[in-house]
Amino acid sequence: MKKNIYIICKAIVLICLIILVASNFKVDKDSKASMETVQNKTIEKVNLDGFTQLDNLNIKRFLGLDPSQYDGSVYYKSDDAMSAREFIIVKFKDHSQQDAFKETIEKRISSQKGIFEGYAPDQAELLKNAVIDIHGNYALYAVKEDAATMNDQFLKALIEGE
Repeated sequence: MKKNIYIICKAIVLICLIILVASNFKVDKDSKASMETVQNKTIEKVNLDGFTQLDNLNIKRFLGLDPSQYDGSVYYKSDDAMSAREFIIVKFKDHSQQDAFKETIEKRISSQKGIFEGYAPDQAELLKNAVIDIHGNYALYAVKEDAATMNDQFLKALIEGE
């Protein structure tokens, strides 16, 4: 009887260990959705009044990202220079670009917080609630009041493209 309990306990520990190790090697599945589809679905129910879609030069200027390194990117920024509101959707060429993207965006958020905390606490609060979401071959960075809605729509667009 004790031997059976010992074997069962060993089996349970082994299964838990396998699950733990396997979860560390989980890789997000790439979406087959086109950049245009992901962009359109992400901004579908979002108010873009006061936003302008900017070109690749401005992506590099404001975010420090090189759009030529990606399969696609789209960047919107508030027309108000006193606003932190902006968002970008990026399609990676490969997963190795994910960490560099995240690091660059985190630096951007930190820099923007330093700028806005002193005189625009509402903008600093938006930055605290910024969304950085990386899934497979796509990423979203959003600083907006409705960033959570954008993120939900972004995820739906990616799932539909799988």
